[in-house]
Amino acid sequence: MARALRDAVEHSTAALALQPTDPPGLANLAASYRSIGHYVEADDTLRKLQEKFPHFAHFDEYMLGFVHGDRTRMEQQVAWADAQDSSDDTVQLIYSYAADTEAYEGRVRGFREYSNKTINGASNAGLEEASALWLAKKAQWEAELGYSDVARRDAEAALARARTRDVKSMAGLALARAGDSKHAVEVADELEREFPERSFIRLYWVNTTKAAAELKHGNPERAIELLELAKPYEASGSTIMQPTTLYTAFVRGEAYLAMGDGGKAAPEFKKFTDHPGMLANCPFGHAGPARRGARERVAGEELQWGRCRPRSHTGAGGVQGFSDAVERCGPRHSHL
Repeated sequence: MARALRDAVEHSTAALALQPTDPPGLANLAASYRSIGHYVEADDTLRKLQEKFPHFAHFDEYMLGFVHGDRTRMEQQVAWADAQDSSDDTVQLIYSYAADTEAYEGRVRGFREYSNKTINGASNAGLEEASALWLAKKAQWEAELGYSDVARRDAEAALARARTRDVKSMAGLALARAGDSKHAVEVADELEREFPERSFIRLYWVNTTKAAAELKHGNPERAIELLELAKPYEASGSTIMQPTTLYTAFVRGEAYLAMGDGGKAAPEFKKFTDHPGMLANCPFGHAGPARRGARERVAGEELQWGRCRPRSHTGAGGVQGFSDAVERCGPRHSHL
């Protein structure tokens, strides 16, 4: 994984050598530097982007604010979004990242408020596919927070709005994680028919969805087999609407726990502590660990889940806030 992240920096640098002022290229390089923990270089690259294309810099500014633990920097980007038309896709990205932060820190109400701002912004602009994608993303985190009924409702609503490739990918996985294995597999099978070759959709989304369904049915061995095919892609950005989540690693860790193999589960969960820049405010940083009381002893090793939090980030909520939020809805898996 580390090699792939370093390669991303090299590829982005090479692309910028050909087009030094390309906005997506600068944004990609800033994100790539952040992913490998080179925050100074990420900030330097972001300054170049802000000088020439300030509109494209807001979401990277927010994410770097998060990894630096700079609450003011993050709030400035949200305030900028509040002053804009919510139909702007950059505004929707900022609200989506703010929703992730709220989920990461255990504030379910805030997570839902920002998620709805994102969904409604796209819907009011007549962007039904975009609104469906944001709704599917919300469904995924509702499932991981333990609100299975809400997750299923949101996933079904997303599919009703737009049954496109990315919507089906995200909603199908949300359904599987929320316990609706039958419908989840139906969606995955539909994707598999549409993408029969060794495509990213099939290798990552279809296999992860089916693995989550197998885990729900008490078949962790089969889940691990399916997830092995997705392993080379687990650090990839999941869709255009969602950055890296390491979803496959998380489900794989749960599958190993279901088998009682903590020695193999520990490295999967440790990936979340080893890559704080890449994951940033991904709710998995605390969603799963919170189910285990914020730390868990696996194979004799005590995993300090708080370390996946950026060193200086001490926002309200934190591990205990997330733990309390999840405890209220009860554990979703008896083996956790």
